[in-house]
Formats: sequence, structure tokens, C-alpha cells
Amino acid sequence: MFFLFLRPSGPPALSGTVRTKDGAQSLVVQCDTCEDGATIDLGKDKSGEFSGKKATLPLGEDALKAGKNAFSGEIVVKKGSKAQKISLEVVVPFLVKASLAPLGEGEPAVELQFDLAPDVKKVTVEGKKVEGDKVRVALDPVTTDGKTLAKKIAYAVDGTEGTVEVSIPVAPLRLALPGRRALVTGEAFVSGRTAPGAFVTIGTTKLTADKEGVFKGKVTVTEATLTVVAFGGKFAPRAATVSGIVVAKDLAEAQKALKAEAKTKLDDVVKAPDASAGKLVSGRVKILTTLEEDGRGVAIAETVCAKAGDEAPCPVVRLLLPAGAQLQKNDLVDVVGVVVRAVPIDKGKSTATELDASIVEKP
Repeated sequence: MFFLFLRPSGPPALSGTVRTKDGAQSLVVQCDTCEDGATIDLGKDKSGEFSGKKATLPLGEDALKAGKNAFSGEIVVKKGSKAQKISLEVVVPFLVKASLAPLGEGEPAVELQFDLAPDVKKVTVEGKKVEGDKVRVALDPVTTDGKTLAKKIAYAVDGTEGTVEVSIPVAPLRLALPGRRALVTGEAFVSGRTAPGAFVTIGTTKLTADKEGVFKGKVTVTEATLTVVAFGGKFAPRAATVSGIVVAKDLAEAQKALKAEAKTKLDDVVKAPDASAGKLVSGRVKILTTLEEDGRGVAIAETVCAKAGDEAPCPVVRLLLPAGAQLQKNDLVDVVGVVVRAVPIDKGKSTATELDASIVEKP
């Protein structure tokens, strides 16, 4: 809030303040002799009506500058009375606003931009001195689903303290690869979906989503956990983490160990997959069809079970395939993977067991 002194060329006496709310500036003028319904007009859509001795005039973007601001216009102190010419001078020591430009430039940050009067000596943001008239403030990624990221950024100009509040939509983010218990040998294929054109960072690797929002790429993996962050345009950063990655020096040995760990059979969980979510299972399936979702291969398959006459078909499985898997209709394959959940198929008429596959191989 800034104090404002208005110097009209004639009566009445006026005073007021400049206020900023939700990024919009307004001039609040007080006139002790103005009746309700009295008006003030400073031109260029800067007009208002008095109520309770005050009138609020929208100033619009960039209507003010740091230092002296001159306005002229007319005031009508009573309905039906003659308009009087007025000249106003508003002295503003500084202005500050937040810009989302860094998000569009590939940096998960906002930029505070200051317009400073010539006599301003010191500016700090979040306790740190600012050199120049702008500074970027990093945005911590949101790790849970939510619509917006709200942040208050504290600043001080020559001892006058304030905050800039930003509320930014959070980038959507859905990971496809790597999957749960993915087997990797130093490098992993990453894919998923976010906002079209958004930036995606995994460590020091940066990817860009296509016009559909799909991103794909290879990254170096040295740990069992991988964090992916998406942001850009006008979207705040959103982070998602994949854990349980198996980083192996010898892929064959890692596959052998994973197979040994998968003691539960796929046939034992397909009737109630939700009760077995997170379990590592193994089984044999026959591929019915393949497709791609969010940069990851998906196969619809059925378990290999004994059929007799006109009995119901074998249970259906929805396989999320590991990177590089190449399958065709009618392929018979052995799979090892983590049970995800029961998912609707055939337009909701039935369900399938979704399996995040770590190993898919032909017998």
C-alpha cells in the first residue's frame, strides 16, 4: 500500500491510496465532501463513483510507474452539480510484479520485476539482497495431485516489507516408463504424458513433450528411485517418483533373481487382482492385441488356462510392457511383473488384471 497525495486545482480536498489486489492496481480516492453517487473521471477508463466518501478507480496494467505519476480529470461532488477540473500527483517509491516467463524458458521459477524510484537504495527478496531490478525465485515441485501451486514471496524495499502472491496451475504428469521393478543396466527409457510442449527434467536430462503431451527419452540410472519433474508455459512444476528400479550389472543374473522372487503365480491373482496389488507374479499369456499409450507399449493378452467345451474364455490381462518389447498377435510369452489393479475393458463390460511387466520373453 502506498500513500497518495492529490493536489486538485480547486476544491474539494482529496486524499487516497494505491492498492494492488490479484495483480490489478486501483486508485482509492477519499473525498469527505463528496456525496454517495458523486463521480471522478481521470480519463482512459479510470473513473469511479463515490460511496461512503470513497471511490475506487481501476488503473489497468502498467498505469503507474515508480516516482511521480501525474493525472488530470474531473470530479462531480454532488449529483447534478458542475464538474470541476482536478490535477493529481501520485508518488510511488516502487512497484513489483511477478512474471511466469522463466517457466516458458525452461526454468522452474518465477521472476520478480521491480520498478524503482531513483532514490531506492536496497531491495531484498526472501532475505537476500537483489542486484538490479529483477530476480528469479525457484518453485519447489508439487508432489501430490492438486490444481494450483500457491506461493508467497517476501520482499523489502528500503525497509518497506511486502509479499507477492502467485497462484499457478500445476502441470499434469503421468509416468509410463520405467515401470515398477524395471530392470536396467545403467540406462533407462523414460516416457509419460504431461501438458503439450512442457519441459520434463530427470536429473540433468531435459526432454520436451510433443503436441499431444507425450515425452520419451533415455536417462542414466544409478539408483532404485527416479524422480521426474514436468513444468512449462504457465504450469508450475509437478514431480513424480518411480521406485523399485533394479539397477543390474549383469542383466541375465538380475532376470534370474527376479524370476526366483516371483513366487506367486499369475493364475492365482486374476480373479481378485486388487487384493494382490503390488505383488510380483509370473505366468504365461497369449497376446491378443498391442498398442501404445503415453510412449509405452501395452498388450492385451489372455492367460493360458485349460478350456473345456463352451466354458468361459481364459482371464484377460493388460500388460504394461518393458521398454524394447516387440510382440505380435498370438505370441505366447512368459511374463514377470507387478500386479497393479483391476481395470475395465471392452467398454466397461468386463475387467482385466493390469500387470506392470519387468520381463517378457518367449518360451
